[in-house]
Amino acid sequence: MKTWILLSALFLVNCGSSSTPTASTKQIKVTVNHRPAAAEQASLLQGLGGMLEYYITLDIEGTRYDLVADTGSSNLIVAGFSTNKPKSGGIFPLSYGGGTSIEVQNYLVPLTLSDGDEASTYNVGVIKTCKAKCSNTFPRIVGLAYSGVEGDPSVKTFMDHLVEIKKPALSNEFSMLLCGFKDDGSHNGKTNILFGGIEPGVTLAGSDYTPIIEKSWYVVNATEIMIDGVLMGGKFNSPIPTKEVPCANLNGLIGTNNCTILDSGTTVNQVPTKIHQAIVSNLASRVGLEKGDPFWDPVASPQIVKRACSTLRKDGLPTVDVHIGDLIVKIPSKSYFKSVGGGDCMFGFGTTNLGSSNFKILGQVTMENQYVHFDRKNNRIGFKQALDLCGN
Repeated sequence: MKTWILLSALFLVNCGSSSTPTASTKQIKVTVNHRPAAAEQASLLQGLGGMLEYYITLDIEGTRYDLVADTGSSNLIVAGFSTNKPKSGGIFPLSYGGGTSIEVQNYLVPLTLSDGDEASTYNVGVIKTCKAKCSNTFPRIVGLAYSGVEGDPSVKTFMDHLVEIKKPALSNEFSMLLCGFKDDGSHNGKTNILFGGIEPGVTLAGSDYTPIIEKSWYVVNATEIMIDGVLMGGKFNSPIPTKEVPCANLNGLIGTNNCTILDSGTTVNQVPTKIHQAIVSNLASRVGLEKGDPFWDPVASPQIVKRACSTLRKDGLPTVDVHIGDLIVKIPSKSYFKSVGGGDCMFGFGTTNLGSSNFKILGQVTMENQYVHFDRKNNRIGFKQALDLCGN
């Protein structure tokens, strides 16, 4: 589960060659918005502090819904949705956010990508019972991870349907360009998801790919974080999951949660305390902000603590280099000092806070201003810094 500090859910949605994958025979490009339409926003974000999520719009039985695009979950869940369609499975339990417990019933309903031309029948989870902190504030989520993370492993995911049902075939891959808010708080219209490959003109080559080491969430082998070539607080200490000891709870096996996942539904990077402290120590003196200021740990803070971006984004700030296998993802200061609009920024690193000190998340702060290719067919994920593509 995730804490709702800037997160969505963990329950829902590369060792290969370094050459650029060929385009699939069919691609669907979907515009991604930072906030849902005004009519939806009150019910989705009430009580969530205006969390910074990315939404795609789906048409479900003639009604448009904005759903969090979440690589950290696998189910498609629509709060407030009702249907007369027959049930397609039993009720299954899910956990969400800071311990929220719900029960979900699967239905088969027609669903269309509003910015594409795909229309088919999908499993849509309808919330039946909220046991804690749920009501109408529970978000709507389209999970893009693998089936069986939680819930019914026999239920096909949104990606399964997209790949298996449509003709001509859609390649089993998607790419995300998450450009963040502009500093004035406006939406960056270049943000999108491309189902079926990568955009023409975008190349990811050389050491830009890292393996997916478990097909539950997108589990990767993050090893360390460095600034200016200096190791921050030691190693991640995340043993690579095995079939016998997986990261997630799969097929009756109890997972260790000792893993690192790549999650578009979580805003901040959640890292071990010693690594977090080392990053803060390095950056605090550069921007003149005390290490003990609550700004530095958004996960531990009861609310988002913001500071003026202009006081934080000093000339000469370093990149924060996240090592994932042989890949190094360079996070620029405009990403780790993340704009929340109105000229304010929040900090993009927090400590792990998911019931296990071993559970790590690389969230939107790692993915923003990068072109990220989830190459599921070759079991790998590619990164390319994309400040020029975002244009902000």
